[in-house]
Amino acid sequence: MDDGTVNPMGESDNSGNLTAEFISFGGARIAMLTLSAGTVNYYVSDHLGSSHVVTNSSGTILDDSDFYPYGGERSYSSSSGNTRKFTGKERDSESGLDDFAARFYTSNYGRFLSADDAKYVKTADPQSWNLYGYVANNPINSADPTGHAPESFGRHMPLPMEGGGSLDGGASSGFSSDESGSDTKTYIISVTINGTIEPNQDIQATNASDAISAAVSVGESAGGTGTDFAGAAKIYQDDASSITKMKFSKKLQKIFTQLGTTADAVRAGAANMDIENGVGSTDLVASLYANTPISASANTEFGNKTIGEYMAAHPGTIAISDLNGNRTFLNSSLIDPKDSWFNKGNTLHEVLHHVTHLTDSDIQRTLGLKEGPSANITQRILQKW
Repeated sequence: MDDGTVNPMGESDNSGNLTAEFISFGGARIAMLTLSAGTVNYYVSDHLGSSHVVTNSSGTILDDSDFYPYGGERSYSSSSGNTRKFTGKERDSESGLDDFAARFYTSNYGRFLSADDAKYVKTADPQSWNLYGYVANNPINSADPTGHAPESFGRHMPLPMEGGGSLDGGASSGFSSDESGSDTKTYIISVTINGTIEPNQDIQATNASDAISAAVSVGESAGGTGTDFAGAAKIYQDDASSITKMKFSKKLQKIFTQLGTTADAVRAGAANMDIENGVGSTDLVASLYANTPISASANTEFGNKTIGEYMAAHPGTIAISDLNGNRTFLNSSLIDPKDSWFNKGNTLHEVLHHVTHLTDSDIQRTLGLKEGPSANITQRILQKW
């Protein structure tokens, strides 16, 4: 039962008997009445509709959770049985998938499981060309009520364009490269130069005018990066170069401290980063663990398996890096040149392997993340950026 939108008004059992009713105010779900028990639970949600806290009618906290930008949940307590999680969508307890009405979404990868209808593509917005993408890769400021098109709930202002180009997009002040008082911000800008679209770029500048100038300069000099290795290597080398100049936020520096490293060590690691092609590489996987405490066990586990063979057997691996060196091997076919924000976070993720000598599992345990696919490490980095 629903109210004509994507927000359900109630829930029923398999026989069609109504078991619960939802109470909304101003288009937002604020409470649920369980009919059998006659109890009411209240939702405390953020600007996107994600339920961070659930209380009973006495104000006792039943659920307390934080959500990563793409929907991964960090639960501190959970006893209400609430399934309305990320942006208020129902999360299946078995698969972990979120029901966005038109499609199912996986927060583990920040993507929909099926392609959107091509009619939702906007030619001037490169982010919309990815039919599996979620809210144009801007999950802090946007949600997708229907599973078809994002709606912005944050600060996103269009920017004027001077000169021969035109600006497709805007500048978001939602991400700052320095949370300790610096005026530097990250502007997300797309430009069209002589009919060629340069997708969303992350430009660090102190004001919108400087950001536009920098974006146009990049557009005019771009060599056409793509999913070939040369294009992917350029993306990661450029991101590594930008990391060497970064003034990290206090929250990101706290992560460095937790992992036993420093901002200076991270900058030095980024400066020495060596990008290599992992597809077909004959370098041994075990060589990535050389001169580390786990080198012997790595030799036993991987033997003579090459990095190329490992990537072929694990087709979802974007990158694999030295734990006591400076090499990062890429699977360029998985690198989306339009997903600049994720690429930047993943570059820093790989640099952390170089300078901390920690595996993904080590990092996940240290940061209190769920062990498994390592995308949650990149998401945590971007959350603290």
